[in-house]
Amino acid sequence: MRDETYIRTEEKKLLDFCHSHDALYIYGAGNYGRGYLDVLHTKGIAVDGFLVSEKQREEFCGKGIYSVEEAERKECGNLGILPAYTNSRPDEIKKRFAKASPDVLDMDHRVMICLDDEIRFFPILDRLDLEFGVSPQWEADAKLESILVIRLDAIGDTVLTTPFIRELRKNNPKAQICAVIRKQNYFLLKNCPYIDELFLYDSGLIDGELADQSRMYDGIRKKVEEFVKENFSGKHFDAVFLPRELLCGRNTVEELALAYGSGAKYKIGRIMDNEIDKRFLYSRMVKSFSWVSLQGKPMHEAEYALNLLRDCGYAIRNADMELWPDDACKAYADAMVGRLRESKEDIIVALGIVASVETRTWRVENYKALIEECYGLYHTRVKFILLGGKDAVEAAKELHGAIVMDLTGKARLDQTAAIMEQCDLYVGSNTGLLHFASAFGKPSVTIYSELDDGLPTDGDSPFRMGAWQVPHIDLVPHAGLDGCHGVCRMGRSHCINLVTPRQALEAMEKITALKT
Repeated sequence: MRDETYIRTEEKKLLDFCHSHDALYIYGAGNYGRGYLDVLHTKGIAVDGFLVSEKQREEFCGKGIYSVEEAERKECGNLGILPAYTNSRPDEIKKRFAKASPDVLDMDHRVMICLDDEIRFFPILDRLDLEFGVSPQWEADAKLESILVIRLDAIGDTVLTTPFIRELRKNNPKAQICAVIRKQNYFLLKNCPYIDELFLYDSGLIDGELADQSRMYDGIRKKVEEFVKENFSGKHFDAVFLPRELLCGRNTVEELALAYGSGAKYKIGRIMDNEIDKRFLYSRMVKSFSWVSLQGKPMHEAEYALNLLRDCGYAIRNADMELWPDDACKAYADAMVGRLRESKEDIIVALGIVASVETRTWRVENYKALIEECYGLYHTRVKFILLGGKDAVEAAKELHGAIVMDLTGKARLDQTAAIMEQCDLYVGSNTGLLHFASAFGKPSVTIYSELDDGLPTDGDSPFRMGAWQVPHIDLVPHAGLDGCHGVCRMGRSHCINLVTPRQALEAMEKITALKT
């Protein structure tokens, strides 16, 4: 296979580079850095430590962390650098050294991910296949009486799955459809008319590359076994669907373990054909799953899941997202929004001030400037409701004022959804609240950490993860700070702040036809 040949060629380049240098440093102390260390350790190659642009700790994975200046003072001689962060550029790394002239390896990071998956993940998949057996091939005319859907993810990603669940129901009107979701998302789907039974899985959000999550497998497996025994005893599933991309993102190993543990006859999932590591996983997963949809065309995350159903032979009639707040939640929303809305001309703006990832969070002083400038132009005609969980409470305190209602940390998810249904516009980060707005057909102005030169398949891409089927304006930084390319690589609020409050206000004016 051509991909396999490419992987082995890049692997040899990595090993030859490491063997030819007296000192070896990995530039970047994150998931990629851990992966390189893992691969090299397996090959018997030691590294001298990690290099970082901004030093915030002294150690990572048992190795020292150094600044470029500290590494230069060591007078290492023949120095080799392995870049280990997204969109790294060897020429830019070389320029950061004032004294030394290091060799910097120019390598496809995705090959390292393939090598790390071979070490950490493939043995787990082999064990699962041996224990539970390989699933039979999917039959497009299969009659399914009982279906399980698994989605252990954040709030917004759960909302993105609602079109998939509805269309799965329409294609299997008589089937018993069950779903496993994180218990934190219960209020999102508790009134879903397309699900017969919800199973609530108690889990935090486990980040990291697939190989990184695989390190936790023994603990995950024990937890899954207890969950299956408690919830699936006596149940039979004809098929289990994993609508999120297989083996990519948070809680992916847990989802896989649950899929096997469910005992479902058919296991069905999808993988994007956009990177060599995804094709590498696909070539392995098709040996174990009944059907793995290989999706090559960039599209919205909601559409990816619907395409999985199309590939299974199902018809898709509607791609809209949905939410189902009950009458009590709607009454709560009426009362809250009614306090702000004084006339039909008022515009109520829902602000999502904190994202689940700090990189995607616009600084609170930007929101403060936006609110103040808006008040200066439109006085009380535009009013703001601050929404979010407990993590947004402190930031919200800085935004209190006459035209601001603070509901951060106060409203449940279903109450928050009902509030969004009463608002006229969403403004804020790419977070679950954005998808609440899309589910109710509300326009949005969204501020992204994804850069102008990012890929449409990136995890914070407006194209893939943005507003869906509604009018929207996406505000994206046109260039990165401090060497960031494609996506912001800093674990803090950084490149996103290149978007200004003035840009946000102009977008609000455009999408609502506000006039002074």
